[in-house]
Amino acid sequence: MKIKIILTFSFLLFQAAIQTAFAQDYCNKNGEVLTTYFAPRLGAEGQEVQNYQNGIQTIFKKLQIGDKLEILTAHDAGVVKSFSACFPGCPPQGIMDQFLGLGGSCKATLAKKDQIDFKRKFVSNARRTMEDARDGSLGYLNILKVLAVINAHANSAEVDSKNTYLVSTMFNNTDINRSSVNGFFVNAVQNQDMLDAFPKLQVLGMSLNPDLIEMWTDLYAVNSQTFDYK
Repeated sequence: MKIKIILTFSFLLFQAAIQTAFAQDYCNKNGEVLTTYFAPRLGAEGQEVQNYQNGIQTIFKKLQIGDKLEILTAHDAGVVKSFSACFPGCPPQGIMDQFLGLGGSCKATLAKKDQIDFKRKFVSNARRTMEDARDGSLGYLNILKVLAVINAHANSAEVDSKNTYLVSTMFNNTDINRSSVNGFFVNAVQNQDMLDAFPKLQVLGMSLNPDLIEMWTDLYAVNSQTFDYK
């Protein structure tokens, strides 16, 4: 299985920096850039996958015309850009443009078609990643390693933490209870697995288990950081 994981991730590296191209340029220089790290757990299934879907849907709903969405698949070994595009649509016309009959260079019919294409490619990308995680060909084994990788990438890329998200289970297995999270906390601190700093982002798609939330809140507090989740 590990060989399969390595081969799959190598293929993703070969496909890195995928750019979704459209006939028109929809990027707004004043728009937001939503950076989303997607870190599914190896073998994720059932409710975990549903939680991922909910998290991704939350991010999609934040998009405004001209905003740029970047999806980066995160793994124990690195981060790969799998989707990058600006949300299609024509900006509203100003009063003078309407009065003078200036339609601008943005074609509404084409923008509508590109918006549908954007959604299709976005959904297809997310679904493929979730399927790879579910069948065991992609996904993390150690969430702390993934967070370290994401933190290093975010710092080097100088991403805007205000619009940075992580969709992840945030645990190494499905057995989430008081005993398992306490054991995780102790191992993280005593075995020197603890990170010097956690990435600054909002976590989506995790189980809203009070024990799990308390654990991450305490781990972040060790570094004088705040755990942000929804």
